[in-house]
Amino acid sequence: MIHQPKHPLIAVVALALIEFACSLDWMALNAIGGSLMRDLQLTPASYAVLVSAGSVTAGASGFLIAGFIDRFERRRVTEIMLTGLLVVAVLTTQISNYWVLLGLRAFAGLFGATAASQAYAMVGDLFDTDLQPRAYAFVISGFSISLGIGLPALVYIESQLGWHGIYSLIASLLGLTLILVRIQIPVLEAHPGPAPWLQLKRMLEPSAHRKGLLLMGTVMGCGWILIPFIAPYFTYTLQLSPSAIARFYLFAGAAVICTNFAMSYLAQKWTAQQLLMGVIALALPLQWLLTHLNLEHAAYAILVAASFYGCSVARWSLCNQLMTAQIRPDMRGGMMSLSFALQECAGGLVVTLGGTLMSMQAGRLAGYERLGWISIAFNGLLIYLIAQLVREHGRVSNATAA
Repeated sequence: MIHQPKHPLIAVVALALIEFACSLDWMALNAIGGSLMRDLQLTPASYAVLVSAGSVTAGASGFLIAGFIDRFERRRVTEIMLTGLLVVAVLTTQISNYWVLLGLRAFAGLFGATAASQAYAMVGDLFDTDLQPRAYAFVISGFSISLGIGLPALVYIESQLGWHGIYSLIASLLGLTLILVRIQIPVLEAHPGPAPWLQLKRMLEPSAHRKGLLLMGTVMGCGWILIPFIAPYFTYTLQLSPSAIARFYLFAGAAVICTNFAMSYLAQKWTAQQLLMGVIALALPLQWLLTHLNLEHAAYAILVAASFYGCSVARWSLCNQLMTAQIRPDMRGGMMSLSFALQECAGGLVVTLGGTLMSMQAGRLAGYERLGWISIAFNGLLIYLIAQLVREHGRVSNATAA
């Protein structure tokens, strides 16, 4: 049932603002990684655990709620999650202890992931079928804006006010988001369903569902083992300034927007599998270059890293499209919750792995090149899984036709 909002444009802005605020909170640690490691005297492994804490809790909560989240009214759930994230941001402005910060980031992952997933779910509740693609594109733009504009702004604010000032800004943004959601999003009906464990069992029975979930976990390993360490790598190994790192995030956001536009155009001519192969072929040399830079290469490091970021988002988006095509419509909501949960867990695990494989040597971040080779190996597994999923789709299509 569609609950038409009084002001559809403002309603979709509210949903995009949820994605923007949650993404900014999630990615903020990437922008201030160098400062955190310096101020809290963190090793690469400790920083990796800090980054992955939110991913692990987000993944765990996603698995737990997948079977029953639709039973509750979406706007109320979203308000509760945004309030929890707001409280975490306010507390973070007063914290300088690593262990307390680790606990807060764990709670942030739980609240933020659930709020963001509900924003996407509410698109189907608020807009007719013909308007949903545009609404989804608008909501997804919240991520691109947080990357291309939000992160450079955070880098600048951190240089002026310190990293505590960043969370003051995020808290203010979450407060504005809460107000807008309360005013513009109508009360939505709950959707009772079967017992949670029965729904989960039904979701995991089709082999295409299982292969799709494995595909999404693998694509996270391809990019996320490298991305959180770009800012520390730029700071310590390439000795780039905060303004240079801000330019990187600005260019990365532009690369994501341009890549998404290009993919939407090329999708009219090529299949998702063909596009994926092309993106992977482009990403592989970029991953190797990114992880083998040194001081002499600092001049074009930003271009390489931004191009890699654009390829990573395109690779993820195309894999998500390929997986979604295999999901039965009556299980799409729960399967997407499981998919995001698995991605969060996979991201947290590979970041932790990456942190353990690096160390600080003479003030430089050593070992980043190892992560490049691991990322390339993940791409090999990804190619295999893509072939498996396409073969599974063909088998199901032939069986249906027969």
